[in-house]
Amino acid sequence: MSTCALNLKSRSVWKLVGALTAAKLLQDPEEQRRGNTATSTRTTTSNLVGISVDWLQNFANILTDFPTLSTKTVHVVQDFVLQCTAEHECRLIDMVPEEHVGTPTQLISHSWSQDFVQSMAALHAEFQKRWQGHVDFRMSLQPKVVPRSQEQEDELAGAVEANEELKMERKKMVGYYVWIDLLCINQHDREPVELSVINRLISVIGRTVMITDHTATDVFIRLWVCYEAWTTIKLQRSLLLVRLPEPRLEVETPTTIRKVYIRDEQDIAEEIARLSPPNLSIAKASSQEDAAMLLQSFRNDVASHRVKVRSLKDIGNEILKATAAALVKEWKRATLVQQVNSALTHCSLYTTKTFGRPTFSEIQLMQTSLRAVIAQHYPEEGAKLVTGDDPEGEVWQSMIFLIKIFEDEREEGIWSQELRRYAASAQTSFSTRFSSTYVDDLLKKAGSSDIDLKKLSLYVQGQCRYR
Repeated sequence: MSTCALNLKSRSVWKLVGALTAAKLLQDPEEQRRGNTATSTRTTTSNLVGISVDWLQNFANILTDFPTLSTKTVHVVQDFVLQCTAEHECRLIDMVPEEHVGTPTQLISHSWSQDFVQSMAALHAEFQKRWQGHVDFRMSLQPKVVPRSQEQEDELAGAVEANEELKMERKKMVGYYVWIDLLCINQHDREPVELSVINRLISVIGRTVMITDHTATDVFIRLWVCYEAWTTIKLQRSLLLVRLPEPRLEVETPTTIRKVYIRDEQDIAEEIARLSPPNLSIAKASSQEDAAMLLQSFRNDVASHRVKVRSLKDIGNEILKATAAALVKEWKRATLVQQVNSALTHCSLYTTKTFGRPTFSEIQLMQTSLRAVIAQHYPEEGAKLVTGDDPEGEVWQSMIFLIKIFEDEREEGIWSQELRRYAASAQTSFSTRFSSTYVDDLLKKAGSSDIDLKKLSLYVQGQCRYR
Protein backbone atom coordinates (compact mmCIF):
# COMPACT_ATOMS: atom_id res chain seq x y z
CA MET A 1 0.00 0.00 0.00
CA SER A 2 1.36 3.45 -0.93
CA THR A 3 2.31 6.09 1.64
CA CYS A 4 -0.51 8.31 0.36
CA ALA A 5 -3.07 5.53 0.86
CA LEU A 6 -1.74 4.82 4.36
CA ASN A 7 -2.03 8.50 5.31
CA LEU A 8 -5.58 8.65 3.92
CA LYS A 9 -6.55 5.56 5.92
CA SER A 10 -4.96 6.93 9.09
CA ARG A 11 -6.83 10.23 8.70
CA SER A 12 -10.08 8.30 8.17
CA VAL A 13 -9.48 6.31 11.36
CA TRP A 14 -9.12 9.43 13.47
CA LYS A 15 -12.11 11.04 11.80
CA LEU A 16 -14.03 7.90 12.69
CA VAL A 17 -12.87 8.23 16.31
CA GLY A 18 -14.06 11.83 16.26
CA ALA A 19 -17.45 10.85 14.84
CA LEU A 20 -17.88 8.11 17.47
CA THR A 21 -16.89 10.52 20.25
CA ALA A 22 -19.34 13.14 18.96
CA ALA A 23 -22.08 10.49 18.91
CA LYS A 24 -21.17 9.64 22.54
CA LEU A 25 -20.20 6.11 21.58
CA LEU A 26 -16.60 6.61 22.73
CA GLN A 27 -15.08 8.60 25.54
CA ASP A 28 -11.95 10.68 25.19
CA PRO A 29 -9.08 8.40 26.24
CA GLU A 30 -7.97 11.03 28.76
CA GLU A 31 -11.34 10.73 30.53
CA GLN A 32 -11.52 6.95 30.76
CA ARG A 33 -13.56 5.50 33.55
CA ARG A 34 -13.22 2.31 35.58
CA GLY A 35 -9.56 3.03 36.37
CA ASN A 36 -8.18 1.86 33.05
CA THR A 37 -5.53 4.52 32.46
CA ALA A 38 -2.41 2.99 30.94
CA THR A 39 -3.81 -0.48 31.47
CA SER A 40 -3.29 -3.76 29.62
CA THR A 41 -6.13 -5.68 31.24
CA ARG A 42 -6.02 -9.44 30.59
CA THR A 43 -9.29 -11.14 29.76
CA THR A 44 -10.79 -12.86 32.82
CA THR A 45 -14.26 -13.62 34.13
CA SER A 46 -13.67 -11.19 36.99
CA ASN A 47 -13.78 -8.23 34.57
CA LEU A 48 -16.69 -9.70 32.57
CA VAL A 49 -18.49 -6.92 30.70
CA GLY A 50 -20.56 -6.85 27.54
CA ILE A 51 -21.44 -4.26 24.92
CA SER A 52 -25.00 -3.42 23.89
CA VAL A 53 -26.28 -4.45 20.46
CA ASP A 54 -27.48 -0.86 19.98
CA TRP A 55 -23.89 0.38 20.38
CA LEU A 56 -22.62 -2.21 17.90
CA GLN A 57 -25.28 -1.26 15.34
CA ASN A 58 -24.59 2.48 15.74
CA PHE A 59 -20.84 1.88 15.40
CA ALA A 60 -21.40 -0.18 12.24
CA ASN A 61 -23.65 2.53 10.77
CA ILE A 62 -21.04 5.24 11.36
CA LEU A 63 -18.27 2.99 9.97
CA THR A 64 -20.08 2.87 6.62
CA ASP A 65 -19.68 6.65 6.34
CA PHE A 66 -15.92 6.12 5.78
CA PRO A 67 -15.56 4.25 2.46
CA THR A 68 -11.75 4.27 2.64
CA LEU A 69 -11.94 1.90 5.64
CA SER A 70 -12.60 -1.78 5.07
CA THR A 71 -15.58 -3.27 6.91
CA LYS A 72 -14.07 -6.75 7.06
CA THR A 73 -13.82 -7.66 10.75
CA VAL A 74 -10.08 -8.40 10.67
CA HIS A 75 -9.46 -4.97 9.10
CA VAL A 76 -11.72 -3.24 11.65
CA VAL A 77 -9.46 -4.70 14.35
CA GLN A 78 -6.19 -3.87 12.57
CA ASP A 79 -7.10 -0.42 11.24
CA PHE A 80 -9.37 0.89 13.97
CA VAL A 81 -9.32 -1.04 17.27
CA LEU A 82 -5.54 -1.30 17.55
CA GLN A 83 -4.96 2.35 16.63
CA CYS A 84 -7.76 3.70 18.80
CA THR A 85 -6.55 1.85 21.91
CA ALA A 86 -2.79 2.12 21.26
CA GLU A 87 -2.09 4.97 23.69
CA HIS A 88 -3.44 3.14 26.72
CA GLU A 89 -3.10 -0.43 25.43
CA CYS A 90 -6.60 -1.20 26.74
CA ARG A 91 -9.67 -3.00 25.49
CA LEU A 92 -11.93 -0.97 23.22
CA ILE A 93 -14.82 -1.54 25.62
CA ASP A 94 -12.84 0.36 28.30
CA MET A 95 -13.35 3.50 26.20
CA VAL A 96 -17.13 3.02 25.81
CA PRO A 97 -19.44 5.17 27.96
CA GLU A 98 -20.94 3.29 30.88
CA GLU A 99 -24.55 3.43 29.65
CA HIS A 100 -23.64 1.09 26.77
CA VAL A 101 -21.95 -1.53 28.96
CA GLY A 102 -23.53 -4.29 31.06
CA THR A 103 -23.43 -7.95 32.01
CA PRO A 104 -23.40 -10.06 28.82
CA THR A 105 -26.08 -12.70 28.26
CA GLN A 106 -24.68 -14.02 24.96
CA LEU A 107 -21.17 -14.78 23.72
CA ILE A 108 -20.69 -14.00 20.04
CA SER A 109 -18.69 -16.54 18.05
CA HIS A 110 -17.78 -15.28 14.58
CA SER A 111 -15.13 -15.39 11.91
CA TRP A 112 -12.94 -12.34 11.40
CA SER A 113 -13.19 -12.94 7.65
CA GLN A 114 -16.86 -11.89 7.77
CA ASP A 115 -18.10 -8.38 7.03
CA PHE A 116 -18.46 -6.60 10.38
CA VAL A 117 -21.29 -4.32 9.27
CA GLN A 118 -23.38 -7.21 7.91
CA SER A 119 -22.70 -9.32 11.02
CA MET A 120 -23.80 -6.58 13.41
CA ALA A 121 -26.88 -5.80 11.29
CA ALA A 122 -27.94 -9.48 11.44
CA LEU A 123 -27.30 -9.64 15.20
CA HIS A 124 -29.25 -6.43 15.84
CA ALA A 125 -32.12 -7.51 13.55
CA GLU A 126 -32.50 -10.79 15.47
CA PHE A 127 -32.68 -8.88 18.76
CA GLN A 128 -35.14 -6.34 17.33
CA LYS A 129 -37.56 -9.09 16.27
CA ARG A 130 -37.65 -10.41 19.83
CA TRP A 131 -37.93 -6.89 21.22
CA GLN A 132 -40.85 -6.03 18.94
CA GLY A 133 -42.61 -9.18 20.12
CA HIS A 134 -42.17 -8.02 23.71
CA VAL A 135 -43.50 -4.53 22.88
CA ASP A 136 -46.54 -6.13 21.22
CA PHE A 137 -47.12 -8.20 24.35
CA ARG A 138 -46.94 -5.11 26.57
CA MET A 139 -49.35 -3.28 24.25
CA SER A 140 -51.80 -6.19 24.49
CA LEU A 141 -52.02 -5.55 28.25
CA GLN A 142 -53.09 -1.93 27.78
CA PRO A 143 -56.79 -1.09 28.36
CA LYS A 144 -58.77 -1.79 25.21
CA VAL A 145 -60.41 1.17 23.45
CA VAL A 146 -63.04 0.12 20.92
CA PRO A 147 -63.05 1.20 18.21
CA ARG A 148 -59.40 2.30 18.06
CA SER A 149 -58.25 4.30 15.04
CA GLN A 150 -54.81 3.87 13.43
CA GLU A 151 -53.82 7.23 14.89
CA GLN A 152 -54.74 5.99 18.37
CA GLU A 153 -52.78 2.77 17.77
CA ASP A 154 -49.68 4.75 16.72
CA GLU A 155 -50.03 7.06 19.71
CA LEU A 156 -50.30 4.10 22.08
CA ALA A 157 -47.30 2.40 20.46
CA GLY A 158 -45.25 5.58 20.87
CA ALA A 159 -46.26 5.91 24.52
CA VAL A 160 -45.34 2.29 25.19
CA GLU A 161 -41.91 2.58 23.55
CA ALA A 162 -41.19 5.84 25.40
CA ASN A 163 -42.03 4.22 28.72
CA GLU A 164 -38.96 4.27 31.00
CA GLU A 165 -39.87 0.95 32.57
CA LEU A 166 -40.02 -0.63 29.12
CA LYS A 167 -36.62 0.83 28.25
CA MET A 168 -35.21 -0.90 31.32
CA GLU A 169 -36.86 -4.14 30.22
CA ARG A 170 -35.10 -3.81 26.85
CA LYS A 171 -31.74 -3.78 28.61
CA LYS A 172 -32.72 -6.86 30.61
CA MET A 173 -33.56 -8.92 27.53
CA VAL A 174 -31.30 -11.80 26.56
CA GLY A 175 -28.80 -10.69 23.94
CA TYR A 176 -28.95 -6.94 24.61
CA TYR A 177 -25.49 -7.04 26.16
CA VAL A 178 -23.08 -9.39 24.37
CA TRP A 179 -19.47 -10.48 24.81
CA ILE A 180 -17.58 -10.08 21.53
CA ASP A 181 -13.84 -10.56 21.22
CA LEU A 182 -12.79 -7.50 19.22
CA LEU A 183 -14.11 -5.20 21.98
CA CYS A 184 -13.82 -7.34 25.10
CA ILE A 185 -10.32 -8.78 24.57
CA ASN A 186 -7.26 -6.58 24.85
CA GLN A 187 -5.89 -6.74 21.30
CA HIS A 188 -2.48 -5.53 22.52
CA ASP A 189 -1.85 -8.66 24.61
CA ARG A 190 1.31 -10.38 23.46
CA GLU A 191 0.04 -13.79 24.60
CA PRO A 192 -3.12 -15.59 23.40
CA VAL A 193 -6.14 -15.73 25.66
CA GLU A 194 -6.03 -18.74 27.95
CA LEU A 195 -8.47 -21.45 26.93
CA SER A 196 -9.56 -21.87 30.55
CA VAL A 197 -10.78 -18.26 30.48
CA ILE A 198 -12.82 -18.86 27.29
CA ASN A 199 -14.25 -22.00 28.89
CA ARG A 200 -15.37 -20.04 31.97
CA LEU A 201 -16.83 -17.27 29.81
CA ILE A 202 -18.93 -19.79 27.86
CA SER A 203 -20.01 -21.48 31.08
CA VAL A 204 -20.93 -18.27 32.94
CA ILE A 205 -22.68 -16.52 30.04
CA GLY A 206 -24.53 -19.70 29.07
CA ARG A 207 -25.48 -18.86 25.47
CA THR A 208 -23.13 -18.95 22.48
CA VAL A 209 -24.35 -17.36 19.25
CA MET A 210 -22.54 -18.30 16.05
CA ILE A 211 -22.78 -15.72 13.27
CA THR A 212 -22.59 -17.61 9.98
CA ASP A 213 -23.20 -16.99 6.31
CA HIS A 214 -26.55 -18.05 4.81
CA THR A 215 -25.28 -21.63 4.32
CA ALA A 216 -24.22 -21.94 7.99
CA THR A 217 -20.90 -23.48 6.87
CA ASP A 218 -18.34 -20.66 6.58
CA VAL A 219 -17.42 -20.82 10.29
CA PHE A 220 -16.51 -24.52 10.07
CA ILE A 221 -13.16 -23.63 8.54
CA ARG A 222 -12.18 -21.51 11.56
CA LEU A 223 -10.65 -23.32 14.54
CA TRP A 224 -11.67 -20.72 17.12
CA VAL A 225 -15.35 -20.91 16.14
CA CYS A 226 -15.21 -24.72 16.20
CA TYR A 227 -13.57 -24.61 19.62
CA GLU A 228 -16.23 -22.25 21.03
CA ALA A 229 -19.01 -24.44 19.60
CA TRP A 230 -17.44 -27.63 20.97
CA THR A 231 -16.89 -26.09 24.42
CA THR A 232 -20.54 -24.96 24.48
CA ILE A 233 -21.61 -28.54 23.68
CA LYS A 234 -19.31 -30.05 26.34
CA LEU A 235 -20.56 -27.67 29.01
CA GLN A 236 -24.19 -28.31 27.99
CA ARG A 237 -24.88 -24.65 27.28
CA SER A 238 -27.14 -23.21 24.56
CA LEU A 239 -25.77 -22.95 21.01
CA LEU A 240 -27.68 -20.66 18.62
CA LEU A 241 -27.24 -19.31 15.10
CA VAL A 242 -27.63 -15.90 13.51
CA ARG A 243 -27.24 -16.10 9.76
CA LEU A 244 -26.17 -13.36 7.40
CA PRO A 245 -28.73 -12.60 4.67
CA GLU A 246 -28.36 -14.49 1.41
CA PRO A 247 -27.14 -12.38 -1.55
CA ARG A 248 -30.12 -11.28 -3.61
CA LEU A 249 -30.62 -12.98 -6.96
CA GLU A 250 -30.17 -10.98 -10.15
CA VAL A 251 -33.30 -12.56 -11.64
CA GLU A 252 -36.14 -13.13 -9.19
CA THR A 253 -39.10 -15.40 -9.93
CA PRO A 254 -41.85 -16.56 -7.54
CA THR A 255 -40.02 -19.91 -7.21
CA THR A 256 -36.57 -18.47 -6.50
CA ILE A 257 -37.99 -15.85 -4.13
CA ARG A 258 -39.70 -18.61 -2.16
CA LYS A 259 -36.49 -20.69 -1.96
CA VAL A 260 -34.40 -17.72 -0.86
CA TYR A 261 -36.68 -15.76 1.43
CA ILE A 262 -39.41 -18.18 2.61
CA ARG A 263 -38.07 -21.29 4.30
CA ASP A 264 -40.31 -24.18 5.30
CA GLU A 265 -39.52 -27.47 7.05
CA GLN A 266 -38.42 -29.13 3.80
CA ASP A 267 -36.03 -26.27 3.00
CA ILE A 268 -34.44 -26.57 6.45
CA ALA A 269 -34.10 -30.35 6.04
CA GLU A 270 -32.36 -29.82 2.69
CA GLU A 271 -30.01 -27.24 4.21
CA ILE A 272 -29.10 -29.61 7.03
CA ALA A 273 -28.51 -32.43 4.52
CA ARG A 274 -26.00 -30.21 2.68
CA LEU A 275 -23.97 -29.60 5.85
CA SER A 276 -20.77 -31.55 6.36
CA PRO A 277 -18.78 -31.82 9.61
CA PRO A 278 -15.77 -29.54 10.08
CA ASN A 279 -12.37 -31.09 9.41
CA LEU A 280 -10.49 -29.88 12.48
CA SER A 281 -7.12 -31.04 11.11
CA ILE A 282 -7.21 -28.48 8.30
CA ALA A 283 -9.30 -25.70 9.89
CA LYS A 284 -7.48 -22.39 10.19
CA ALA A 285 -6.59 -19.93 12.95
CA SER A 286 -5.14 -16.43 12.79
CA SER A 287 -1.73 -17.65 14.01
CA GLN A 288 0.19 -20.91 14.11
CA GLU A 289 0.40 -20.65 17.91
CA ASP A 290 -3.40 -20.47 18.19
CA ALA A 291 -3.84 -23.38 15.77
CA ALA A 292 -1.39 -25.59 17.70
CA MET A 293 -3.01 -24.67 21.04
CA LEU A 294 -6.56 -25.39 19.83
CA LEU A 295 -5.69 -28.64 18.09
CA GLN A 296 -3.89 -29.85 21.21
CA SER A 297 -7.02 -29.05 23.25
CA PHE A 298 -9.16 -31.11 20.85
CA ARG A 299 -6.69 -34.01 21.10
CA ASN A 300 -6.74 -33.80 24.88
CA ASP A 301 -10.53 -34.23 24.78
CA VAL A 302 -10.14 -37.27 22.54
CA ALA A 303 -7.67 -38.80 25.01
CA SER A 304 -9.81 -37.96 28.04
CA HIS A 305 -12.08 -40.64 29.50
CA ARG A 306 -14.50 -37.92 30.66
CA VAL A 307 -15.43 -36.87 27.10
CA LYS A 308 -17.26 -39.41 24.96
CA VAL A 309 -15.37 -38.86 21.70
CA ARG A 310 -12.65 -41.05 20.24
CA SER A 311 -11.35 -38.94 17.37
CA LEU A 312 -11.29 -35.45 15.90
CA LYS A 313 -13.90 -36.71 13.44
CA ASP A 314 -16.23 -37.51 16.36
CA ILE A 315 -15.86 -33.94 17.61
CA GLY A 316 -16.63 -32.62 14.12
CA ASN A 317 -19.78 -34.77 14.01
CA GLU A 318 -20.92 -33.45 17.40
CA ILE A 319 -20.40 -29.86 16.20
CA LEU A 320 -22.38 -30.67 13.03
CA LYS A 321 -25.24 -32.18 15.06
CA ALA A 322 -25.42 -29.16 17.38
CA THR A 323 -25.26 -26.75 14.42
CA ALA A 324 -28.14 -28.57 12.72
CA ALA A 325 -30.20 -28.31 15.91
CA ALA A 326 -29.32 -24.61 16.20
CA LEU A 327 -30.35 -24.09 12.57
CA VAL A 328 -33.80 -25.57 13.29
CA LYS A 329 -34.07 -23.46 16.44
CA GLU A 330 -33.15 -20.32 14.47
CA TRP A 331 -35.83 -21.13 11.88
CA LYS A 332 -38.44 -21.57 14.64
CA ARG A 333 -37.28 -18.58 16.67
CA ALA A 334 -39.75 -16.02 15.31
CA THR A 335 -42.62 -18.47 15.85
CA LEU A 336 -41.45 -19.18 19.41
CA VAL A 337 -41.42 -15.48 20.29
CA GLN A 338 -44.88 -14.99 18.78
CA GLN A 339 -46.38 -18.06 20.48
CA VAL A 340 -44.85 -17.32 23.90
CA ASN A 341 -46.10 -13.74 23.81
CA SER A 342 -49.55 -14.98 22.77
CA ALA A 343 -49.56 -17.43 25.69
CA LEU A 344 -48.44 -14.71 28.09
CA THR A 345 -51.25 -12.45 26.87
CA HIS A 346 -53.86 -15.15 27.55
CA CYS A 347 -52.34 -16.09 30.93
CA SER A 348 -52.17 -12.44 32.01
CA LEU A 349 -55.93 -12.66 32.72
CA TYR A 350 -54.95 -14.20 36.06
CA THR A 351 -53.55 -10.83 37.16
CA THR A 352 -55.36 -8.26 35.00
CA LYS A 353 -58.96 -9.39 35.39
CA THR A 354 -60.79 -6.97 37.69
CA PHE A 355 -63.54 -9.30 38.92
CA GLY A 356 -63.39 -13.01 39.55
CA ARG A 357 -61.22 -15.69 38.06
CA PRO A 358 -60.83 -16.45 34.33
CA THR A 359 -63.78 -18.15 32.69
CA PHE A 360 -63.62 -21.73 31.45
CA SER A 361 -63.29 -20.57 27.81
CA GLU A 362 -60.43 -18.22 28.77
CA ILE A 363 -58.65 -21.06 30.57
CA GLN A 364 -59.07 -23.22 27.48
CA LEU A 365 -57.34 -20.49 25.41
CA MET A 366 -54.45 -20.52 27.91
CA GLN A 367 -54.31 -24.31 27.69
CA THR A 368 -54.25 -24.26 23.88
CA SER A 369 -51.58 -21.55 23.61
CA LEU A 370 -49.28 -23.24 26.16
CA ARG A 371 -49.75 -26.61 24.45
CA ALA A 372 -48.70 -25.03 21.13
CA VAL A 373 -45.43 -23.71 22.61
CA ILE A 374 -44.55 -27.07 24.18
CA ALA A 375 -45.58 -29.24 21.22
CA GLN A 376 -43.76 -27.22 18.57
CA HIS A 377 -40.58 -26.22 20.40
CA TYR A 378 -40.05 -28.68 23.26
CA PRO A 379 -41.71 -31.95 22.13
CA GLU A 380 -39.15 -34.31 23.71
CA GLU A 381 -39.20 -32.56 27.08
CA GLY A 382 -42.98 -32.12 26.84
CA ALA A 383 -43.48 -35.88 26.48
CA LYS A 384 -42.46 -36.18 30.14
CA LEU A 385 -45.04 -33.62 31.26
CA VAL A 386 -47.85 -35.34 33.18
CA THR A 387 -51.11 -33.40 33.39
CA GLY A 388 -54.50 -34.26 34.81
CA ASP A 389 -57.93 -33.93 33.27
CA ASP A 390 -58.51 -30.45 34.67
CA PRO A 391 -57.65 -27.65 32.14
CA GLU A 392 -56.67 -25.18 34.86
CA GLY A 393 -54.43 -27.75 36.51
CA GLU A 394 -52.74 -28.36 33.14
CA VAL A 395 -52.27 -24.60 32.63
CA TRP A 396 -50.57 -24.31 36.00
CA GLN A 397 -48.30 -27.34 35.40
CA SER A 398 -47.44 -26.14 31.86
CA MET A 399 -46.36 -22.76 33.23
CA ILE A 400 -44.08 -24.41 35.81
CA PHE A 401 -42.68 -26.68 33.08
CA LEU A 402 -41.89 -23.76 30.73
CA ILE A 403 -40.31 -21.71 33.52
CA LYS A 404 -37.78 -24.51 34.08
CA ILE A 405 -37.14 -24.92 30.34
CA PHE A 406 -36.58 -21.16 29.86
CA GLU A 407 -34.24 -20.96 32.84
CA ASP A 408 -32.24 -24.03 31.76
CA GLU A 409 -31.80 -22.62 28.24
CA ARG A 410 -31.07 -19.08 29.48
CA GLU A 411 -34.08 -17.79 27.56
CA GLU A 412 -35.75 -14.43 28.15
CA GLY A 413 -35.83 -13.72 31.89
CA ILE A 414 -38.98 -11.67 31.33
CA TRP A 415 -40.79 -14.79 30.08
CA SER A 416 -39.95 -16.71 33.27
CA GLN A 417 -40.75 -13.70 35.43
CA GLU A 418 -44.22 -13.23 33.91
CA LEU A 419 -45.02 -16.94 33.92
CA ARG A 420 -44.02 -17.20 37.58
CA ARG A 421 -46.52 -14.45 38.49
CA TYR A 422 -49.31 -16.08 36.51
CA ALA A 423 -48.48 -19.56 37.82
CA ALA A 424 -48.83 -18.38 41.42
CA SER A 425 -52.32 -17.04 40.65
CA ALA A 426 -53.24 -20.17 38.69
CA GLN A 427 -52.15 -22.41 41.55
CA THR A 428 -54.23 -20.44 44.05
CA SER A 429 -57.26 -20.46 41.75
CA PHE A 430 -56.93 -24.16 40.97
CA SER A 431 -56.39 -25.28 44.57
CA THR A 432 -59.18 -23.02 45.86
CA ARG A 433 -61.67 -24.32 43.31
CA PHE A 434 -60.66 -27.92 43.94
CA SER A 435 -60.90 -27.53 47.71
CA SER A 436 -64.23 -25.70 47.51
CA THR A 437 -65.69 -28.43 45.30
CA TYR A 438 -64.35 -31.09 47.64
CA VAL A 439 -66.04 -29.48 50.66
CA ASP A 440 -69.30 -29.03 48.75
CA ASP A 441 -69.25 -32.73 47.82
CA LEU A 442 -68.76 -33.65 51.48
CA LEU A 443 -71.78 -31.54 52.45
CA LYS A 444 -73.94 -33.19 49.78
CA LYS A 445 -72.87 -36.65 50.82
CA ALA A 446 -73.50 -35.81 54.49
CA GLY A 447 -77.00 -34.60 53.56
CA SER A 448 -76.91 -32.24 56.51
CA SER A 449 -77.94 -28.61 56.88
CA ASP A 450 -76.25 -28.31 60.23
CA ILE A 451 -75.26 -24.66 60.78
CA ASP A 452 -71.91 -25.61 62.30
CA LEU A 453 -70.98 -27.70 59.27
CA LYS A 454 -71.75 -24.75 56.98
CA LYS A 455 -69.54 -22.51 59.11
CA LEU A 456 -66.78 -25.10 58.83
CA SER A 457 -67.24 -25.13 55.07
CA LEU A 458 -66.87 -21.34 54.83
CA TYR A 459 -63.79 -21.46 57.05
CA VAL A 460 -62.09 -24.15 54.96
CA GLN A 461 -62.88 -22.31 51.72
CA GLY A 462 -61.45 -19.09 53.16
CA GLN A 463 -58.25 -20.85 54.18
CA CYS A 464 -57.88 -22.35 50.70
CA ARG A 465 -58.03 -18.92 49.07
CA TYR A 466 -54.99 -17.72 50.98
CA ARG A 467 -52.88 -20.85 51.09
